[in-house]
Amino acid sequence: MSDSLSELGNRLRKARESRGMTLRELAAATEGYIANLSSYEKGRRVPPLELFTNIARTLGVSADYLLGGTEEESLLIDDEVKESVRALVSLTPKSRALIADIINVVARRERHS
Repeated sequence: MSDSLSELGNRLRKARESRGMTLRELAAATEGYIANLSSYEKGRRVPPLELFTNIARTLGVSADYLLGGTEEESLLIDDEVKESVRALVSLTPKSRALIADIINVVARRERHS
């Protein structure tokens, strides 16, 4: 196992666990497979780019952090948003999907106003 794969896996697991998410919850949120996510965390495989970016967004971390380019885990967002993300990841996948739908409606309305 290469050092970079190991680092990616460790950072994925750390970010997921620090948000209180199980592999099952992350899989549901990213439309990934539990077995594949487990392989990524163990440093055995690299996620495809689209899934990788979806995982980073779902966990609220930068791709640079996951790839070992920075020690700063969180995206550049304010504390209020970070607290909201922490609350969001504790919800059921169904509730998270509902919140995502609400955010998308508001974002579309903002873009068109």
